[in-house]
Order: sequence, then structure tokens, then C-alpha cells
Amino acid sequence: MPTTKRDPKAIVWASDHRNALSQIAGELGVTPQFVHYVLYSKRKSKDGRVERALKALGAPIKWRAA
Repeated sequence: MPTTKRDPKAIVWASDHRNALSQIAGELGVTPQFVHYVLYSKRKSKDGRVERALKALGAPIKWRAA
């Protein structure tokens, strides 16, 4: 079974910003798990709003606006 490695910078960022994922989830009406998946590039939001919110808080997310 292949393993997927998480970005070490994202792990450190999430650790330093403990409530950020829950805060974003509450503001955008999604689950904290979904925000977690977006942070670690496992999922994408349809309109990019989760990615923008993460980027605004300084998350090291690999995403570019279309």
C-alpha cells in the first residue's frame, strides 16, 4: 500500500495555529476535516474559498487561483 507524505511545513503550520482549521471551517460552513484535507492537498474546494482562507492565514498551501 503506497503511503502519502504530508508536507512538513504544513504540519508545523497546523501545530502553530491550533484552532485555525476549526475557525476556517466554522466561517465557511464546512467540516474541520475538509479543511484538513485541503491543507494537505488531498481535496480541493469547488470555488477555492478554503484555499484562500488558508493562504490568508499564512498556511503553506500549494494552490494557485485560476
